[in-house]
Amino acid sequence: MADNTPAEMKPTLGLTGLTMNAMALIAPGAFLWLTFAIQANTGATGPSMWLGIVLALLLCLATAVCYAEMAKLYPGTGSSYYFAEQSFLNHEKAWRYARIAKFIIGWGSHLYYWIYPGVMVAVMGVLCGYLVGTLWPNFMSASNPGIAFMAIVAVVFSFAVSYIAHRGINGATSVNIAINVIQISALLIFSVMALGYRMNHPPGSIAYQFDSTSGEAYTYEFATVKTTANGATTEAVDRDANGVPKPLGA
Repeated sequence: MADNTPAEMKPTLGLTGLTMNAMALIAPGAFLWLTFAIQANTGATGPSMWLGIVLALLLCLATAVCYAEMAKLYPGTGSSYYFAEQSFLNHEKAWRYARIAKFIIGWGSHLYYWIYPGVMVAVMGVLCGYLVGTLWPNFMSASNPGIAFMAIVAVVFSFAVSYIAHRGINGATSVNIAINVIQISALLIFSVMALGYRMNHPPGSIAYQFDSTSGEAYTYEFATVKTTANGATTEAVDRDANGVPKPLGA
């Protein structure tokens, strides 16, 4: 006799998996790397930078609490579009706008899910080109690695992400755990190095200047020259006949 037991969904994602997937989605390291990059380019540390990080964390916490409360208030399968629809249906005078709210929020979410992956694979192409050009400047330019190279990296990265998604939630959770461990470990190591460097180099001390063209470091600030062409002004490092950056004021 055939078994007529109805199929039921079984929860496979625990607290650890849910936390790791959420952390990978938020990508906390991306925000910290941006602050480090801004600090490196300006050469100055700003206390407001850390205030911005705290405010961003509070905003993430508020978003998580809102989603948790809405999921408790409107249990069901769906996300922001489902919550929008249910919130309108629970009002006597606004229920007629439930479908249009669901339509707008749903398509807004879909556009985000379509555009965001494209931006991410494009960023991976640019990042890989920058890293390869920095480590091997004779192989390619870090500032302009080439469209073909970046496109190949983006396509390969897309297939890699698709394979992870094909493995299901358990495979995605394992990958996200590894990503979070590597990312947080790198941030901690870099933070210790940055703090150690700052403590041993007070304001006014000589710092190493990195030349991205040659890959060498120098103990003086580089002189720059400005050129104007077609109404646009660009600034570049002034170099001698051997391609070595000239010191500022020389």
